[in-house]
Amino acid sequence: MRTTITTILLVASTVLTPAQNLDFFKNEKGKKGVKNNKGEIIIKPEYDFVYSFAQGIIAVNKGGSIYDEEANADGGKWGFFNFSGNEITPLKYDNARPLSNSIQNPFVAVNIGCNGSGLGYCSDGLWGIIDKTGEEIVSLKYNYIETALVSNETQVALVELNKKFGYIDATNGKEITPIKYDEARLFRWNSVAKVRLNDKWGIIDKTGKELTPQIYDEISNFENDTVKVKLGNREFYIDKYGNEVK
Repeated sequence: MRTTITTILLVASTVLTPAQNLDFFKNEKGKKGVKNNKGEIIIKPEYDFVYSFAQGIIAVNKGGSIYDEEANADGGKWGFFNFSGNEITPLKYDNARPLSNSIQNPFVAVNIGCNGSGLGYCSDGLWGIIDKTGEEIVSLKYNYIETALVSNETQVALVELNKKFGYIDATNGKEITPIKYDEARLFRWNSVAKVRLNDKWGIIDKTGKELTPQIYDEISNFENDTVKVKLGNREFYIDKYGNEVK
């Protein structure tokens, strides 16, 4: 099982940040760098791609190539700088992605072992998480890490390890649930997620509490705090606590 792959968009113009205005520019050789609001070069133009991934974090790529209009990075090595232009990690990662679209997000998922699959999010190798200092707060051990990019809340990350799924706190790496489910979905605006174990589905909350047991044959997507389920030959609606509703 794979959730929807999210591509990475190239930042091609000035990026407004809470700290300052940063000018992502390109030199005559096509290499990219960054200037501060005084016009001073803080990251030399020697990279193939430069992205503003998260709060205080600038991602750079060397050796990668654009392969479509959305400027998805394929191949190369990734490293990171802060908004002052100081390197926080060298060019050592094979893939990277932000954990949220929120400008308040200070975390990035990083990968070693990606073989350049031609996708913005690589499913090869091992994934972990760094913070805005470059520290690996989640060690690179997971086969997959993803969060709901639209969320501004503290991130709960869906992870895969040895073909089993579970959830961790993306801010410190602590497990919210055991990595035991056969299939699992991202948390959405209802702050609940669907999980499958032994061919049966149930619902959990962001603390890892199982709101319903894994008894349902099918669970649809939530609409207005109710969800359609199938149990044997019956199809009906329940709330997130498993109570049947009309």
